[in-house]
Amino acid sequence: MTCEQLFKQLRGRCPVKQLSLNDEICNYSGELYEELTKIKEYNPYYVKTVLKTIIDKSIDIEWIYEEYMKVLNVSPPTGGNYEDIIEYPLSNDVTIKIWEKPKLISCLSTTGFRTWEAALYLCIYFSTMKLDDNTTFLELGAGTGLVSMFLYKQLHGQCKNYITDGDTNLLEDSLLKNLRLNEIASKQIIRQRLIWNEDKNIPLDVNILIGADITYDSSYFPQLCQCIHDFLHHDESKCKEMIISCTVRSEETLAAFRTEISKVNLTIELVSNNDPEIIAHMESILYKKLIAPIHVYRIIR
Repeated sequence: MTCEQLFKQLRGRCPVKQLSLNDEICNYSGELYEELTKIKEYNPYYVKTVLKTIIDKSIDIEWIYEEYMKVLNVSPPTGGNYEDIIEYPLSNDVTIKIWEKPKLISCLSTTGFRTWEAALYLCIYFSTMKLDDNTTFLELGAGTGLVSMFLYKQLHGQCKNYITDGDTNLLEDSLLKNLRLNEIASKQIIRQRLIWNEDKNIPLDVNILIGADITYDSSYFPQLCQCIHDFLHHDESKCKEMIISCTVRSEETLAAFRTEISKVNLTIELVSNNDPEIIAHMESILYKKLIAPIHVYRIIR
């Protein structure tokens, strides 16, 4: 295991039991010290568990005991509200950093404080496609902004991205943090509040509508589907399709979404169904097996 391979595991918060820790790390102990010092700023308890494991393995590194004593009294985070910065290597060229609350499912009426599996799946799915650099994307319910930032990086900053969410505070706080973390500061990135079927100021230059894991609550389907309809059916809009990834938590919920889509005169087709290569990539960066299948659909007029 090389230095960079171990650091990739650490930055992705690989469970300590799965880390490749052996005597080889003595060859780059200085770099390891610097890496753990950076991580300690956001997640001192994780660093504590890494240091404890190195000590338990009797790996002889000069500074280990001193650094372990500095974090000895750090307790494990409780509840779902702790913050961290996690890196996701999504393609050969693009790794995205996300400030998130990885254990928080929902807070303040939003689920946008953490990375969801369907967003990772959609990024990796897009990495296999040949996309036009000049495409204009709009993401619905963007949350952390992972998919939009990935597309911007994957297309070398040539595309235009509208990153939308119904939560203005999220757009101005955590999403802005994530853009800065990934050194994205461009007039091509536009943050905009968009409440489905309420805010009618939809951009007309969008080519592709995107969404990840926004089909978990069937009570919002009428508003969501009408919003999609407004983009695809607007006479002056350039938008011809939507690409949406869905975690299949309930077949009934997904069936209800497809039914609602048909009610607004749109066609939906399955374009990716739990692709084994994508799933393998995801499991390699999440360090766990996925339980629920993930689908990607294409929606057109």
